[in-house]
Amino acid sequence: MHFLQPTQLIEHLTDAFERSPDKLAPTTSATLSECVPLLAMALEFVGRGPAALTVEAVETYRLGAVKLLEHLRPVIEREADLTFGEWAIGGTEPVRLRLAA
Repeated sequence: MHFLQPTQLIEHLTDAFERSPDKLAPTTSATLSECVPLLAMALEFVGRGPAALTVEAVETYRLGAVKLLEHLRPVIEREADLTFGEWAIGGTEPVRLRLAA
């Protein structure tokens, strides 16, 4: 069985996204740490740029970038609303941190 290296896997996922951006599953309940593969894919996608310098290619690229951001936005906004204590324990309930004596 052949295993892909992380960079090869990210490139493979980005290739698949470029061919069919509508099939990306929404990330409504994911945490930011669960979105690391999606963040890596977004960075690879942004680094590639449009396939050609035509109006159609640039518009397709722009729409793909918007779709990636639409999937990341709810997770980033939810994580941004957490306090440091909530984020540190991975929960959403307020946490009282005690100072060491």
